[in-house]
Amino acid sequence: KWRRMFWEGRLLVHVELYPPDDKARDLDNHIKVLQAGLERAQVFQNDSQIDTLLVERKEIRSQSCAIVKIMETKDMKCYLQNNYANS
Repeated sequence: KWRRMFWEGRLLVHVELYPPDDKARDLDNHIKVLQAGLERAQVFQNDSQIDTLLVERKEIRSQSCAIVKIMETKDMKCYLQNNYANS
């Protein structure tokens, strides 16, 4: 779901990347492009706002995609506990 919001504070960004195939890819290259796009779309002012960046390579999908979750860092502890408590 897309919800337009301009983030101004310190951020946690969680990215799930779903590749189209099993070809070797550098995750950091995808993240650089994604961050630039989010900044250009004015989702946040500058990628220097990101304090925590979680990136996951997920399963292959024929229609590749990236799912991006953004929140202020004050909500980080609760988010991490709910999503990674059993990791």
